[in-house]
Amino acid sequence: MIGVVKPVAGQVVQRNGFSCARAALNHPGGADLGYGVVSLVLAVEDVAGCHWEYRVEPVGAVSGEREDWRPLDVMVSGPTAVANARIPAGGWRTIVIRWGRNNHWLGEIATPPVAAGELFVVAGDSPTKGQTRIEDAHTVVNNRISILDVATQKWHFANGSEPTTISPVWSALFDKLGALTRVPVGAIDVSRPATPCRAWEHGQPAFAKLRRAGEAADRFRALLWHTGLAEVESATTADEYVQTMIAIHDRLAKELSFSPPWLVGASTYCEGDVNILAQVAVRQGLQMLWKKSGFALGADLDQIDAAFRLPEDGRSVLNGAGEELAATAWLAAIWPLIVAR
Repeated sequence: MIGVVKPVAGQVVQRNGFSCARAALNHPGGADLGYGVVSLVLAVEDVAGCHWEYRVEPVGAVSGEREDWRPLDVMVSGPTAVANARIPAGGWRTIVIRWGRNNHWLGEIATPPVAAGELFVVAGDSPTKGQTRIEDAHTVVNNRISILDVATQKWHFANGSEPTTISPVWSALFDKLGALTRVPVGAIDVSRPATPCRAWEHGQPAFAKLRRAGEAADRFRALLWHTGLAEVESATTADEYVQTMIAIHDRLAKELSFSPPWLVGASTYCEGDVNILAQVAVRQGLQMLWKKSGFALGADLDQIDAAFRLPEDGRSVLNGAGEELAATAWLAAIWPLIVAR
C-alpha cells in the first residue's frame, strides 16, 4: 500500500527557469512558462526492490498533453518514501506515480492537484486585513490564487466561493499577477494588523509564525512586508526601525537557509492627530532600509492622494479605487523580480 502525504491539494511551488523570450504566446512550439520541483512524501509498505516512474497530467483547462512516464528516484526510510518530481508551470497538475518489480507494475497512485507558479509570503502590519471594501469579490479564472492557512497547513482557492481573510489589496494584486503571468499564484499571509516591527523580533509569536510560513513555502519569489501606521504610533526611530528589520531578516535567513528579496511597502499616512515627527522618522527609516542588501522598495502607498481614501474613517485608509491602485503599485514593484531572469 502507498499513500500520498505531500503534496497537498492546492499547493503552489515556486517556478524556476522562466524566460520572457520563451514565455510569449507566439513562441515556436508553444509558450514555455518554466517549471517547478514538487517534493513528494509517500507513506509506503512492502516496496523493497521496487522501481518507480511518474508522469504529469493536466487538470481542467490546462494546455498541454499528458506527458510520458519518467524515472522517479525514490529514497525509502522505513514507512516513508521521498522523491522530487518536475512539473511544468502554467496550471494545475496531478503527478501519477507507479511502482513495480521485474517489469511488473504493482500499483499506481496520483497526487492531489498542485501547481508551479509564483509564491509569496506576506508579513508585517496589515491595516486592511479582513476588511472587504471592494463591492464584488474577485473571482479567479481557473482558480489562479491559492492561499495557505499556516495553522492547518491546508491550501484553499480564493475564487469567491468562500470568505478569505486576505486583504483586498493582496487579493487584487495576486489576481492581476496571475492574469499577467498565466500561472497560479500562491500566498502565505501571516501579516498582523497594528503590529510594529519590534513585534516580529525573534522570540515573538509573530516571528515563529513567519518562520513556519517560510518552511511551508520552502522557496518563494519574495517576502512582501507592509510597514504601516503602527510604527508611527509606537514612535519608532529611523535607526531602530532599520536595525530591527535587518535583525528579523537575518535571523529568518539563518533559520530557513534561504533569503529571497524583501519588498518593503509603506502606508504610514494619517490625517488628524498624528505625531508628525514620528511619521517623518519612519519615512526616513524606510528610505534607509530600501538601500540595504536584501531589501527593496515595495509599494509606497503614502503617495496615493485623498481621492482614493476614506476621510470619514479618520485614518485615511484606502477606498475601493485606492486598493486597486495599491495593488497596481505592488505589481509594478514585483514584476522586475519575475522578468529579471
